[in-house]
Amino acid sequence: MTVSDAHALLDPFIPYYNQLRPHQGAACQNRIPDEAFPSLPTLPSLPERVAPNTWLTVEDKRVYRRRVNTAGSIQVDRHPYYVGQAFAGALILVHLDAPQARFHISLNGAVIKVLDIKGLHPTEMTLLDYVEVLKTEARFIDYFRAMHWHKTGAPQ
Repeated sequence: MTVSDAHALLDPFIPYYNQLRPHQGAACQNRIPDEAFPSLPTLPSLPERVAPNTWLTVEDKRVYRRRVNTAGSIQVDRHPYYVGQAFAGALILVHLDAPQARFHISLNGAVIKVLDIKGLHPTEMTLLDYVEVLKTEARFIDYFRAMHWHKTGAPQ
């Protein structure tokens, strides 16, 4: 299905949804939305291109705590990072350096390793391409949770 296919299906529904159907939510109190909110602000249009790594600047200098596994690795998001087997079992800090797109790994206040952040995207991409990336990542997370649940029997 394309965006234009979706618009063709949804466009006829909009008048029904806003002008004919009483809404039972607290905001509308069983009135039709157009009656409850006669003038709403116009939303800005979606951009054609996005910068998917903007989260880096928002999270700059954030510190994550991780325990190094027996293989000498940690995991940040869905990506493994090798720290070194000598640090197995250690509780380390992972400092986000947004301008350099790197993690500074520290133990007891000393930086022991600097690693490039994995999984970054091109500096700019189309919104539709980015939505596809998000869908793929969401499927991965869902699969990971299902596998974790299957192994542990824990609720999802």
